[in-house]
Amino acid sequence: ATTTSSTDSNEPVRPFEWLTNFSSLSHLLAQTYLFPGESETKGRDRALHVGCGTSTLGECMVEKLGYEQVVNADVDREALSAMKERWNARCARNDKPEILEAMKWQEFDFGKVTETSSDAAFQSGYFDVVVDKSTLDCALCSGDGAAGMIVEAYNALRSDGGVYVCISFNHVDFVGRLLNDCPGADWDVEPVVVKRKVDVPE
Repeated sequence: ATTTSSTDSNEPVRPFEWLTNFSSLSHLLAQTYLFPGESETKGRDRALHVGCGTSTLGECMVEKLGYEQVVNADVDREALSAMKERWNARCARNDKPEILEAMKWQEFDFGKVTETSSDAAFQSGYFDVVVDKSTLDCALCSGDGAAGMIVEAYNALRSDGGVYVCISFNHVDFVGRLLNDCPGADWDVEPVVVKRKVDVPE
């Protein structure tokens, strides 16, 4: 989810998980779950994390699920910078230079995307997975950008079975109708309910 930091504060930006933590979602984000029946899931390892804020979800997807690339996108430049520094330090501390380039950060305001926007922020059809942890919830509360955000996520996915993982506080019926009825997006919606888990990221 999008995190907005005060420019007047001297407090460091700290990791924070909106809605739920990685352990409650890890089984849903595993490539073997998202792409069942495929003999080789190694080629399904590029993910876009929309509205990442200061979530450590991308880190966990790389370190624990083996994703080779996670692009973390958010409007908050300070949060992106802080999380990039954290990742660099984490890789150095754990002596894992081989995964340093697996994480990318991109400033982008999903709330300003419209259904007819021609300025795509990400290469069309590039990602195997788009992960949205309560960013759609924020968009629904802050104007009319929700449909445009959904279409942007849809366009970023591979056409041969890319998956949009939308984790929401809203009722599954409401989110299901929203996704099914969104102009410009044509996909099968499968609702899953998970138990919420909250903790403080390391």
